[in-house]
Amino acid sequence: GSLLFLAGIGVRKAAQELGLSRIASWSAAFPYVFTPFILVNIGRTSAILMPWAGLGWMLLFAIRSARFGGWKNPARFALVVALVGGVNATSILLVGIAPAAWLLFATFTKEISWRDLASTVARIGFLCTSVSLWWVAGLWAEGKFGINILKYTETIPAVASSSSSSEVFRGLGYWYFYGFDRSQAWTSASISYTSGQFAPVFSLILPTAGVIAAMFVKWRYRTFAVILTFLGVVIAVGSYPYNSPTPVGSVLKWFGENTTVGLAMRSTNRVVPIMVLALGLLLGSGVDALRTRHQRRVLPVFALIFAAATIGLAPLFTGTALASNLSSLQALPRYVEDAARDLNSGNTSTGVLGLPGLDFGYYRWGAYVDSAWPGLLNRPFVTSQVTLQGQPASANLVRSLDGPIQDLIALPQSIAPIARLLGTGDVLFQFDTQYERFGGSEPWYLWQLAQSPNSGLVFKKVYGPVIRDQVSDGRFVNESNLALPRGFKWPRALAIYGVQGVRQLVRIESSQSPAIVAGDGEGLVNIAGLGLLPEDRAIFYDGALTASQLERLITNTNASLYVTDSNQRRLNSFGSLHSSPGYVQQVDEQPIVKSPSQQPLLAFPNKIAGSQTVAIYRNIKSVQASSYGNPVANNPEVQPYYALDGSVDTAWQTAAFGKGPGQFIQVDIGHLHTFDRIHLTQAQSATINRWITKATITVDGKSIGTFSLNHSTRNPRGGDIRF
Repeated sequence: GSLLFLAGIGVRKAAQELGLSRIASWSAAFPYVFTPFILVNIGRTSAILMPWAGLGWMLLFAIRSARFGGWKNPARFALVVALVGGVNATSILLVGIAPAAWLLFATFTKEISWRDLASTVARIGFLCTSVSLWWVAGLWAEGKFGINILKYTETIPAVASSSSSSEVFRGLGYWYFYGFDRSQAWTSASISYTSGQFAPVFSLILPTAGVIAAMFVKWRYRTFAVILTFLGVVIAVGSYPYNSPTPVGSVLKWFGENTTVGLAMRSTNRVVPIMVLALGLLLGSGVDALRTRHQRRVLPVFALIFAAATIGLAPLFTGTALASNLSSLQALPRYVEDAARDLNSGNTSTGVLGLPGLDFGYYRWGAYVDSAWPGLLNRPFVTSQVTLQGQPASANLVRSLDGPIQDLIALPQSIAPIARLLGTGDVLFQFDTQYERFGGSEPWYLWQLAQSPNSGLVFKKVYGPVIRDQVSDGRFVNESNLALPRGFKWPRALAIYGVQGVRQLVRIESSQSPAIVAGDGEGLVNIAGLGLLPEDRAIFYDGALTASQLERLITNTNASLYVTDSNQRRLNSFGSLHSSPGYVQQVDEQPIVKSPSQQPLLAFPNKIAGSQTVAIYRNIKSVQASSYGNPVANNPEVQPYYALDGSVDTAWQTAAFGKGPGQFIQVDIGHLHTFDRIHLTQAQSATINRWITKATITVDGKSIGTFSLNHSTRNPRGGDIRF
């Protein structure tokens, strides 16, 4: 409510500063306040709306800074930046286009001199830089010492997937607005804008009226508003459609894919506020033009503007702007407070390991973006989540421990040794999560894992109500819950287990008898599962050592070498915590179609030749495809190689819930071979519900033709394509 109020007052004051009357300035403010743009962030991440709320004030103080000089208004501008900045650099920089555009416009129209422009920019720039150093320093430190988070979050194809000009024009177009998880829409209000009766129409009425006003109304700053609208639409549309963008979109696409700054600015939809502001100003100018000719009609028109604005944002008034699943208890459940108190009373020189990892902090009692436990504990909290944090080696190790738990294939004996290695003296098992929402680890599996006598953990206490099967519609019937023993006792909401023999988090290891592991964190987890993890010795990854360092360790110490089938050369996906590893690649293999959502997560810089596990093919040189599996989670079991492995039980599969046409597989036989047919067997599975019906064959760059595939290719014996 505060954000909406302050946003409206700021735009109203800026409109009046630009010469609009009071009623006209309110006519500009209401469409800005009630824009569908706010629906994407108003629930989970409302802080990202702060630059939107501050835009009107920034424009106001930029205008006054240029007109009146001095330091007072630049200081006010900087104060606004200090209040709304530091949350998302893209948001604050993109809304800053509006005051920058006005300063240039005023200079070219000779409202202010070039000297006024220079002094205004210098004062505002100096003060804004000063009040922003605190968060700029954070970005610098993260970029220099942490994970390059830009590679592992939203991609440019994702951002460009829905930013059409029509959606941007009504204040929408951000990909997150249209998404669903397994339970419901990410943004509950999105349904009314994609399939509703009134919202799609009313969300377009006021922007259209603003365009009409721009065509017919004479206003001193009409050109400025038109330029601002144009910039907002072009930047927000960005590289849409991704596979065939406009010339400007192609430039933005290249900039985003080839520069770090461009990738950081990939969320171009956050420029939409400047377009909404500009269209509101044009609408206000139209009201003023009407006031000079037909004053009696102004109030009815103003009422219509207010009605159109509110109906266009109906979810704000019908209670659907905030999803019901985002409601949380005013006070934490008693059992959560009890568990937090007991953990805080433990050994503060050790941390707490949270299992399983959570895509987002969705619990039965409340929903958050991130895990709630770091805010409840005074001890370090270690867990896996979709957004990677820390350094590559630590993220690699924690994800290696949690990945098998997510995929229901973990060895219980691997937990305690890795917990000791991490310096975590307690393990918090969380059974009160909304596991069905993102396909997380189910309580029945996790409870059996915790209770296993091989886990090496010591039971301490359980908390909260009994967690029974929370999903009654059969979505989570699988081999693990069908195999539950008769009389299985369901767990309670939380359980704390102790870790024996844990050492403090900050410690020194001797390098006299080091363990040298050929692999990465996944190898450590596998060694721990075999009971062989050397916990009392310094552990080195061989790939992180130069040849001279490795030789010195082997020659001068009593070193042991552990060879593991890990540190695999592969590309992983990071949209979920399960099914993320890709297939093992060949040496120096490069994808023939690059996907920004597929990235390596290396525990250490890949500089040592031969330190990775790679694939070696026999009889052929290589086999690659445009894609495989599905675009959210990797499926190495359907990688391109399985099209040629001689088994009808495996196959290359792709476009799991996408479009099939345009996908291709490329085989390099590696030697001269003459043939006049291809024997093809399509994937054999009871769940297959669509087939390949046509295939175009190209040999050495020459098209052989397009062939219809008959039913013989659909049975296990397969059929021939002759040419």
